[in-house]
Amino acid sequence: MNPGRLLVIWIIPLLCCGSLTTGCSGGGTSSSPRTIPASAYKMKSPPTYNEWDLKFIKGAYLSHTEVTRMLRRTSERTDNVHVRTLATGLLSVRAGELQMLSSWLADWDMPRPKSTGTDKATQGINKLSGTDYDKKLLAYLLENQRELLRLATQEQEAGTYSPARRLAERTVQSSTGLIANMSTMADNLTD
Repeated sequence: MNPGRLLVIWIIPLLCCGSLTTGCSGGGTSSSPRTIPASAYKMKSPPTYNEWDLKFIKGAYLSHTEVTRMLRRTSERTDNVHVRTLATGLLSVRAGELQMLSSWLADWDMPRPKSTGTDKATQGINKLSGTDYDKKLLAYLLENQRELLRLATQEQEAGTYSPARRLAERTVQSSTGLIANMSTMADNLTD
């Protein structure tokens, strides 16, 4: 058992109760009741993470935010069933992962990263329609997915936070298939 945890297990009762021999009744007198503060029950040890975990989580958060922003308008910009299906699937998965990533950042008292410069790319692509939109969108998504794959691979090699490592493992598996499928979709687009 962790020595720090043992210390907490023994120190909190001692501080709250006075001593082990008098118990928690305040030394036997009803005029001085002592209680354990509610905050003592809510104590949790901080998660163990390193710089690679943080880099992956922030990078994935930015990636998901940018992709989500881009894909929200897909149904308005194209009639391509494959591109629309891809957008719907990615939006669904990214929404759940964004919640999880946001939760981790909040638990660590880290601010959510702000997007840098992708708004122009998003606006430019979202002004297009039809096959032009499909080509630019797929090129953007491929670049984004490759960057996410790179971050996930680094997380697998150097990260220490187990939940982030599990997300990285799933990301590597899904990214490989997504990149192959999107490349095929891009190659099969016709004007």
